[in-house]
Amino acid sequence: MGKSSTRAYRGDMTCTEAALSTRQLGLDWFPGSPMRVVGELDIASSPALSAAIDEAVVWSCPLQLDLSAVSFIDASALRVLLAAEDKYGQADGAPVLHIVRASPIVERVLGIVHMGYLLAS
Repeated sequence: MGKSSTRAYRGDMTCTEAALSTRQLGLDWFPGSPMRVVGELDIASSPALSAAIDEAVVWSCPLQLDLSAVSFIDASALRVLLAAEDKYGQADGAPVLHIVRASPIVERVLGIVHMGYLLAS
């Protein structure tokens, strides 16, 4: 999967290892590059995504997300994205998260729930 973050996350695991410990989600991220998310974004993997975003936004804001390899996304993952926007929102209203690549299913769901503004143009 390439380079990944080596900052400590919950004990002795790195952020990537913690995410991979959920069977549906993989993360690949190095500061300054888009965070690549692989797999399913659902209630089981949303806590790992939230923790990874919390860690990554310290290093890179706005944070770029590559969701091109996401095969499923549900409301819990959308809540994670909205919570990050709310928690780390910029005073000028600029998005904190930019989805630089998205799978067709992610694009469709974001469009349905009027969150398309997160997609980088």
